[in-house]
Amino acid sequence: MTSSTKIQCIALISSTNSPLYIRSFGPSDKRGEADLRYHFIAHSALDLVEERETAKNVENYFGLLMTMEDLAVYGFQTSTRTKLLIMLTVSDMVVKDLDMITIFRAIHTSYLSHLCNPFHSISPSLLSKNARSAPLPPAEAALPPGRRTIHSPLFERRMEKIAAWNPPSMGGGETGGGGGGATGGRGKQGEIPPPTPSKT
Repeated sequence: MTSSTKIQCIALISSTNSPLYIRSFGPSDKRGEADLRYHFIAHSALDLVEERETAKNVENYFGLLMTMEDLAVYGFQTSTRTKLLIMLTVSDMVVKDLDMITIFRAIHTSYLSHLCNPFHSISPSLLSKNARSAPLPPAEAALPPGRRTIHSPLFERRMEKIAAWNPPSMGGGETGGGGGGATGGRGKQGEIPPPTPSKT
């Protein structure tokens, strides 16, 4: 086991258990796209989320849901039953629930900011001359915002900042690759910077 813990994957699952966003942050991942292993682990964790759900329409922090291979999976559910999953490398360090809740709330805040952005459903190809993204498929464009997969460069950057943040209980004294530690221009140790407002 390692002496520090790092976020390997962040997943958002809709209330109907369809993936909204699954991204891995390992050094070997191509352009941050999650491989099938993370999809499998995320869907395996959903069964445990349903078992631990105590009440509907309220926020639930489930803590450690499961460990699989070298990953520990933590879960959180919003009041709209959107599931947030974080996959960490298994280590010999004790991860504090307060730190995990702080990270989950940062992800949730970023997701709410994404939903409140009136331009988030517009294809990036229409907003940037250099973008090569294709328009949303008609079937996905017809879905309500809370059930569409996330294709937002701004949301991606926010998730990168969150994944690079290391609270003290996860080895926050160390600086990750590319200045991704708790310091390095991102505020005081143990703090997650608030999401940057959208520039429209």
